[in-house]
Amino acid sequence: MPFPLVARKNLKEKEPALAKYSKEIADLVGQEWEYQFDLDGFSNYLEGKTFSCYSKEAPGTFLYSQVMEALRDALKQFLNGENPTFRKEALLDAVSAKKVIITVDTDETNKYEYYRLRFDGGVMTILFKCPVNSPNSSHFKIIESLPGAGGYPFEVALEMTRLQPRFDTYLANLSKATGQTWSLMEPAVALKLFQSFNADHQKSFAGMYLDALEKTSGNIINRVKDEMVKEAFAEKVPNATLTFVWKSTQTNCDCIYEYVNGGLVVSLRYQGFCNVSRDYDFERDL
Repeated sequence: MPFPLVARKNLKEKEPALAKYSKEIADLVGQEWEYQFDLDGFSNYLEGKTFSCYSKEAPGTFLYSQVMEALRDALKQFLNGENPTFRKEALLDAVSAKKVIITVDTDETNKYEYYRLRFDGGVMTILFKCPVNSPNSSHFKIIESLPGAGGYPFEVALEMTRLQPRFDTYLANLSKATGQTWSLMEPAVALKLFQSFNADHQKSFAGMYLDALEKTSGNIINRVKDEMVKEAFAEKVPNATLTFVWKSTQTNCDCIYEYVNGGLVVSLRYQGFCNVSRDYDFERDL
């Protein structure tokens, strides 16, 4: 159902606000985006409803002014966070089609979120449940909604990027102590390990992964101070790769060092790297 004349006039009146916020967003992200407003869907949604604190005669005020202003503010806060380059790259990749759709949230199972973001096929979609709650930047949860990198959620990918220098340091120290050039497991293997963890452990994956590397590398560095141990260990791991695996069927020990395809595999009994030992005696296996 089309909007009545007074509502159409309000949409026309608020076009300058739409142009203003569109330009400000373009300046923030470095490119122009197309905005598609589901006006017919919004009009149909309003039909037969009564809102005490929202005028159905002012869709332009809501869509072109309030929603766009809130989106601009949310993007500004997001892009000004830690590691802005990584954030911007992830955002532009998620909105590669340079298109934003603003439409009604028709999901009947959603009872509590007034505004939701979706990223799919290079398009950002803003879903609103009820226009009586004027949107602000806190409604647009970009971090929680944005796809990450390498298959990880954005928050995990961001933390992995932040911690990368420390990963590099531990690997460099291990390489120096052993006289070999060490590397971590392939990204696909690490992602598979991440996916095998429960939701709570996934949130802390980056920090726990780093802690596991610190403990394992520290243990090796301490033991290869003995030249005989160093030589025997090098013979076991000619490829100098370090992999962590979780084996739910492992019952005899919380943490086991195994030598597979010329690399070291640290097998864990429990999720979350929580049983990686600083003192595992691998000399007995050499």
